[in-house]
Amino acid sequence: MSTTAEQRIFISYRRSDCQSQANGLNDGLRHRLPEARVFMDIDSIPIGADFEEHIRGEIEQCHVALILIGDNWLDARPGSNLRRIDEANDFVRLEVESALAAKHLRVIPVLVEGATMPTPDELPDSIQRLARLNAFEMSDQRWSTDIERLTQQLRQLSGPATTTAAPEAEPTMSFSDVDDAAIRYAMTTLPETFKTKDLSEHPAVLATHTEVSQLRNYHTIIGRYLMQHRRSLGLDDPGKPVDQRAPCGPRAVRPRPTPRLPSRRRRRGPRTPGLLLPRRRGRRIPRRRRGRRRLMPLRPRRRAARPGP
Repeated sequence: MSTTAEQRIFISYRRSDCQSQANGLNDGLRHRLPEARVFMDIDSIPIGADFEEHIRGEIEQCHVALILIGDNWLDARPGSNLRRIDEANDFVRLEVESALAAKHLRVIPVLVEGATMPTPDELPDSIQRLARLNAFEMSDQRWSTDIERLTQQLRQLSGPATTTAAPEAEPTMSFSDVDDAAIRYAMTTLPETFKTKDLSEHPAVLATHTEVSQLRNYHTIIGRYLMQHRRSLGLDDPGKPVDQRAPCGPRAVRPRPTPRLPSRRRRRGPRTPGLLLPRRRGRRIPRRRRGRRRLMPLRPRRRAARPGP
């Protein structure tokens, strides 16, 4: 049973003042208030829409407006002495004016970057009431704690409770429903490269997954199972990210051929470094025959005749 209505939150900020704090506040509120709708111009305005008209329309539908004020919120435009908040066409000024003009909207100034609340004399006449509103201070040192306190206060400001029946959870498939034997058998009948849907729609796989083949996450679970057991199944790593892993790699990992080492040739002659032997051309020198070496008798040396006395 759900007892909370959809809460709409508008975040107003100046990009040159506190862009990072606005992004952190947007992400924090979306995570802590999943049932609420948070509007932020950076990702909520459709392409081609009139910026001013779209913002005014969103403010009229919101319940809470968070006006982020940093240390540069009242600064002048670079190269000019005129402050941006004093310009008639300043978007931040238009957002604050529209928020203050809405009777049903709760406007909350949020001080970030150690900024102080501006006085009525520092603001244009059309938005001087902003200085009289109670502000909420957020520090970078205690950001998580402050955003948790702000979330609790926003829950208290939600609209009237409406009781609606929670929809019944749709049955889904889990990894325990996957038949590993059927997956391996079907892979042997597929070509070297295949897609996840080719495997999940295989007759052998459908025959063993009749109770879960009609579920909405059936193909997704089969694909995740291939990714989780790709080593044992002999699949290569896919070249696409995990969320786009429909094309799988080859069915079996082929071993790389062992490189053949060059044959060692018999070197003839002394192994003297730097000595290059001339290459013989012409007739081939026959190899020395194996066998017993014949010993030739030694011839006696002839001595030279000595001259007589």
